[in-house]
This record gives sequence, C-alpha cells and structure tokens, in this order.
Amino acid sequence: MAVKGFEHMVRIAPVFYVPDLSMRLLSLGVFLRGGLQLNGNTECISLLQDGQEFLTFLPRWDGATIFIIRTYLGAKPSIRAAEQIFHPDFETYHQRFAQPSNNVLHKIGRYTNSLPSQIQIPENHICPGCEQGKKTNKTFPSTKTRASKPFELVHSDLKSFPVESYHKYKYVIVFLDDFSSNTWTINLHTKDAALPATK
Repeated sequence: MAVKGFEHMVRIAPVFYVPDLSMRLLSLGVFLRGGLQLNGNTECISLLQDGQEFLTFLPRWDGATIFIIRTYLGAKPSIRAAEQIFHPDFETYHQRFAQPSNNVLHKIGRYTNSLPSQIQIPENHICPGCEQGKKTNKTFPSTKTRASKPFELVHSDLKSFPVESYHKYKYVIVFLDDFSSNTWTINLHTKDAALPATK
C-alpha cells in the first residue's frame, strides 16, 4: 500500500477479503495489540511506532467521524521501495530461484521485471546444497565374492528413456542374478510400476 504524501510503504497484515465491501476497514485494536501507540484528535489520528509516525488517519470529510487513509490503491511499488520492505540479498535470491549459479544471478536483472539490475554476489559464498549436489558418488568397492545360489543376490536398476517408445514405454527396469548372470528387462509405462514388476 503506497501512502499518499509519503515516500515509504507500509505492510499491513493480516488482510481479509470481504466480497462486495466498498471500502477497506482497519482495526485499531490490532495495531494497538501490536505495540503501536495512538495519538489524535477530531482532525487527525496517528499511529506511532517507537515514537515515529507509522500511519495517519484523516476524516473522510470535514466533521466526519469516519477516518480514512488516503492511499494510491493498486500503485505499482518501485524496486527501491520493495527492497526497503523485503531486504533481499544474494542468499535470498539464491534460495528462491532454486540455487542457480552466480553467473545466472548476475544476469537475472536484465531478463526479469521488478528485480535490481545488479545483485551483489559475495566473493566467498559456499552453499551446502550446491556443494553436495556437484560432488560425485564414490565408486562401489570391488569384490570377488559371488552368490552361492540363484536369487541370493539380485542387482537392479531403473532407467528412464529420453523419449517414449512407440508403445508409450518411458522406463525400463533391469534385474541381474549375481549367481547365474541371467538378466531380465521389463518395460514400464510409469515409474510407480517398478514395484509390481519387482514382485
């Protein structure tokens, strides 16, 4: 909400939607319970936060007992005002955009709306999720032992095809019996079909 005559924005919560209501009602009780102080007379009512003016209510017209806030409803907030409210930083953008690389975040302002053109990227930023995702798994240790009877040890793997087959198969599950080296492959339409195929 952009308050008329002020260069700052005020976030009000919670906000409830009432269908067909022609005006927006604010509860002074909610503001007072939130720690704000009330100061006013018949011409002006002000809510103070830490001694500073937070919101000012004026009579709807001269002599009216209904007080209103003069606002620009639907006014598009500036990027600077949004930054003052949300205080976004590199870590916030990194998490909300699904951990993109620094190069992507460096260029993101050029291809998106309502974002700063430059995001300050720290020099020594370490993201545990990115670090873990880029590591390769250790290879399984080699072994010379073999199963002593059929189906004692069965190796299995589930693979997806990049393109569906003619019969609409998207996955294949492979079973390899360690004792006999017999192999079975079963084509699957969906991934959840792997469990009945295994049974």
